[in-house]
Amino acid sequence: MSFLLATVGAFGEDGWQQYWEDLEANGAKVVEGWSDAYYVDFSGSEGAGPRPIVLSYASSPAAEVPENGEPRTGALLDTCFRQVEYAGVLAGAENEEGARAFVDFLLSPEVQADIPGQMYMYPVDDTAPLPDAWAEHAPLAEHPFDVDPATISANREDWIATWSEIVTG
Repeated sequence: MSFLLATVGAFGEDGWQQYWEDLEANGAKVVEGWSDAYYVDFSGSEGAGPRPIVLSYASSPAAEVPENGEPRTGALLDTCFRQVEYAGVLAGAENEEGARAFVDFLLSPEVQADIPGQMYMYPVDDTAPLPDAWAEHAPLAEHPFDVDPATISANREDWIATWSEIVTG
């Protein structure tokens, strides 16, 4: 979804379809999951596949740094869409107190410090320490593509249907 939204942000609501049609015509491959794409089809990192580009987190290069070396991958930071993952308490939750305690746990310094190593994402707490490799190899995109949340909400289902038709037939 983030890749789709990046193309909507880059090419507009009337232009993103052509980008995906061009990708499809050039042999782009969409697989079931990240592991297959990264470790089977991708030729970089530890992959032995034929494809030189894979969709992953911009933090992937920091996870690919061998001892005393450079990462085996790189991020195209000018092509990013900022993905934010949320946790919250649903209205009418059966165990609201437990849910709030769990959100508090997620926001604790210990969990926030562990998010980069476990989830390959930046923590919400910008004071949480980051792994050393992140400073050099996992910078945040300075100017990610943006699509208004109301526009996403109004068009998401149609965009997904159109994308599916273009990419998967």
